[in-house]
Amino acid sequence: MKQEQEELADEYAVQSLNEFREQFAADELSADELRERRNVIATWESINTELGLVKHALQLYGDVVELSSPKTDSHSALV
Repeated sequence: MKQEQEELADEYAVQSLNEFREQFAADELSADELRERRNVIATWESINTELGLVKHALQLYGDVVELSSPKTDSHSALV
């Protein structure tokens, strides 16, 4: 997912989605170019959402592993 973000950034010579949006607003584009740029924004936003979900899932997994670890007194950890 990070690689996809980097590829989009490289393809459009920007560092972030916000920069891409600013460039999008400033450029005079044809209808086809506008449609393509809107699709890129939607793709980039989806990647950001997926990355956030993956990070959250990894945090939850880490919490579950920690709570189920034999070193953890589960009774005191949950109270």
